[in-house]
Parts: sequence; structure tokens; C-alpha cells
Amino acid sequence: MKARRIFLIAGAVVLALVVGLVAYVALFTHVEPRITKPIAELIPTGVQHMPLAKDEQAPAMAIVPTGVPGWVSKDLPLAETEAMNEQVNKILQFDQYVYRLYKSGETEITFYIAYWLPGKVTTTDAGVHNPDACWVNSGWECTERKYGVKSMLGTREMKPFEYGVYQRKADGKSFRLPVIFWHIVGNEVNRYEAQKMGWRDGLLGRIDRLPLYLGDLKKYGLNQRREQLFVRITSNKPFNDEFFKDADVVRLLRVLEPLGIFGNAEAAGKP
Repeated sequence: MKARRIFLIAGAVVLALVVGLVAYVALFTHVEPRITKPIAELIPTGVQHMPLAKDEQAPAMAIVPTGVPGWVSKDLPLAETEAMNEQVNKILQFDQYVYRLYKSGETEITFYIAYWLPGKVTTTDAGVHNPDACWVNSGWECTERKYGVKSMLGTREMKPFEYGVYQRKADGKSFRLPVIFWHIVGNEVNRYEAQKMGWRDGLLGRIDRLPLYLGDLKKYGLNQRREQLFVRITSNKPFNDEFFKDADVVRLLRVLEPLGIFGNAEAAGKP
């Protein structure tokens, strides 16, 4: 009888702690979003711009009349069909996105930017949708990978980014695509060293990612309700010093300033 009473008391204490924890997270960890405008309004188009058809546009998509001098642009669909596009939206669960191709002469640069409001998804659930996972699971092979790369854009310091080269064969041809990307949590860069190439789907995948969930809990504490951004840049040119010093490239990439991929202006002199 005494043991049963102790068991009930212990159970009540655990239940109270769980309820208290849930209430704390729900009521006291809300963070106001840093970005308050549609991201498509923050990212200018090229001087000449080709938008998607109205029924293909992203949530909160807006076509900005002013453009980036020297560049023409067009918006790209996330998938080939409307049904596939809906499936992608369901998987990623973002609140907004921009997927846009810019061209200047022979240079092509593509921005993919996904945005989640505070409280929408966990850090791990947003961060796992990156080339190491999605592209590798779709048949791409990662042939080169660097983590936390430090670099300058012109005279401006960028926050450390992830770099990789991915390739695949299709119809007898080989495609090679270099990419850099950031996962911004609040105003911090989430790092990827602990993640592996490819993930299993469903419950087994969540079990695989359990160490990442625990790592996020350790890093960010109980407040998992920050806004999040995933910024991915691909190009048909190599991401080398020449690329990041090119005046036209600098002019284009600086439009990403509101997204938080740059460090302190003072650290690198005048921006």
C-alpha cells in the first residue's frame, strides 16, 4: 500500500513537471520574427523579370518593380507538376519561399530561400532539408564537402557557409553542381558537421536524427520557437575568390543582406 502511494505521488510529480514544461514552452518562449515582410519583397528581381504564372506563385510572392542592375531573372517552380509542388510544400512546411534564377552574360546564379515563422518546425526538421539529405536521397553524389567556410563577398564578411559539389548522371550525361548554403536559426548559423549524407524516412529517420534533436536542445535550450531561414545558392561558376570579388556577383548577392547571412560590417570595414 505504501509502495503504491509512493508510485502515485511520483507519477503526479512527473506529470506536473511535464505539464509545467509544456506550459513554459508555449507561453514564455515565443520569439517575435526578425523578418516582418514577405521575403520576395526583400529580394529584388533582375532588371528584366519573368514571374511564374499566378497559380504557381509561392506564398506571399510579390514581384518587385525595381531590379538588380546588370541581371535578368525569372522565378522557378519547385516541382514539375502542380501535384508534385503541393507534395513538396507539404513536406517542407515552409511559410514562404523564393526560387529564382538570375543571369548576367554567361553567369547563372540561383537563389532558393525557404522561411519558417517562429514555432512552425523544429530546428532539426527544417535543417534536414538540405543537399546532403534531399539531393543525396534523390540520386545525387556528393563529391566535395566543406563545413563552416569563412569567406568575404567583396569587402564584406559573410557568415560561415556550407559548401558542396554534387553530381549525378541522367540520360547518359553527367551533371555537376556546386552549392553554398546557410541554415539561419534566429540570427545564428546552424552547423552541419553532425549530420550525415542521406536520411531514412518516417519513424526510422526520426530515430536516426535523435542525436540532432538532443544537440539542438543543448544548443538552443527549451526555446525551439525561433524563426528559421534556409538560403541556398547555386551557380554555373566555381565559388572561388574570383567569384566572390566579381563586381556583378557582389551587387547581386548583397540583396540577401536582410536575410542575415553577413557578419558585422565593422569587422570587415566598410560594406
